[in-house]
Amino acid sequence: MTMLDTDTLESTAARLDAAVADISRLDPASRAVAEEFALALDAVSKDGLTAIVRRLREDPRGKELLFELVDDPAVRMLLGMHGIIRMPDPSATAEATAPAAAPNSTRAVAFVSLESLFRGPGAVSAGACGTGAGSCGPEGCGCGGH
Repeated sequence: MTMLDTDTLESTAARLDAAVADISRLDPASRAVAEEFALALDAVSKDGLTAIVRRLREDPRGKELLFELVDDPAVRMLLGMHGIIRMPDPSATAEATAPAAAPNSTRAVAFVSLESLFRGPGAVSAGACGTGAGSCGPEGCGCGGH
């Protein structure tokens, strides 16, 4: 399995952060449209990923493949952003984000939902991560907010 290298993933995550910051600087009408588009795309992505994870978990080989896939930083980032898998405690992130010794080794990074990025964790009723308590992933939601 080919994994996305950590530098590429961090670059992509930085692009997402920059785009969210840029959206926050738009005029209110444009911001509302951009946020609605991003949140709708995010919702359909979560629905699709949730269906994939549920189906993989139903089959022993699928479960094995799912755990292999979660080793890929990009897959882990996507599933973590949607609360489908448990992510590391953000307070431990500083230690875990020190440069890794081996290429493609993963550094723990806390990911949050787009909704919590746009509206802030306090504005998301489902929990600090922006996902619901009924997350379907192998370990459930790790935000501790619900």
